[in-house]
Amino acid sequence: MTLNTTQVLEALRANPGAYVVHNAGTYRLKNADGTDMVKTDGGRTYFLEPSYHMMDDLMDAGRLKKDGQKYRLA
Repeated sequence: MTLNTTQVLEALRANPGAYVVHNAGTYRLKNADGTDMVKTDGGRTYFLEPSYHMMDDLMDAGRLKKDGQKYRLA
């Protein structure tokens, strides 16, 4: 499932304490309790995984801040 930067920010805002984690070259949105954020579309469930280009753009724009392997809203 393709995400855009607005969807990433909206998902983080809608779930207090949520973050993006970087692990083995993949970014994935996580809920505050560490569970994966998912979206169901057409009966299929997808992990919310922004691209590294999207993450670079969000970091460059100052929208996210890095905290170890986690990225949180700035």
